[in-house]
Amino acid sequence: MFLILFSLPVLAYGQQIFSGSCSEYANTTMPNFDINKYSGRWYEIYRYNNLIEMNGDCTVIDVLKVDNNTFNVDMKLKLSTPIKMHMKAYLIDPSKHDAKLKLRIPRIPELNYWIIDTDYETYTIEWSCTDFLNINLQMLWVLARTPQIDENIVGTVKRIMKEKNLGKRGMRISGNDPENCKCIYNKC
Repeated sequence: MFLILFSLPVLAYGQQIFSGSCSEYANTTMPNFDINKYSGRWYEIYRYNNLIEMNGDCTVIDVLKVDNNTFNVDMKLKLSTPIKMHMKAYLIDPSKHDAKLKLRIPRIPELNYWIIDTDYETYTIEWSCTDFLNINLQMLWVLARTPQIDENIVGTVKRIMKEKNLGKRGMRISGNDPENCKCIYNKC
């Protein structure tokens, strides 16, 4: 029991802790998910703080389809210096055509990673949740195809998150200042 109590802060660092199980939250994902349309560059707009990104800004994610089930995810962000991370994602059950994925991140256990909603052209809402005893640990991201997001799209995203019982706690606004991020978004 001591080990479990000692491990909880480590497991939860930078994730939001909620009571109950993951199934009480976003229990649906994007239907008829299309990897081809999803591939390309995404810029982080909002997120729950998490261990992977810490206090980073300028987060950009490049998604490249490998096959009908798998894609590469290359993330760049700026802490005090630019950081790059290569990840792999794959569909849990490709026959369902939903957006339930597993994400492989170096030195971190494989994560459930769900694309809750996307229009493929302007925004995507992505969520990860892990059950632990009678609580769950959540990460949530809002990404866009451009470093800034239109206020009408923000309204749509907030409505969808409310419908899915997500985003109840404050999300961190990503720092996407063009001058500060130029060496992340482009080669310097």
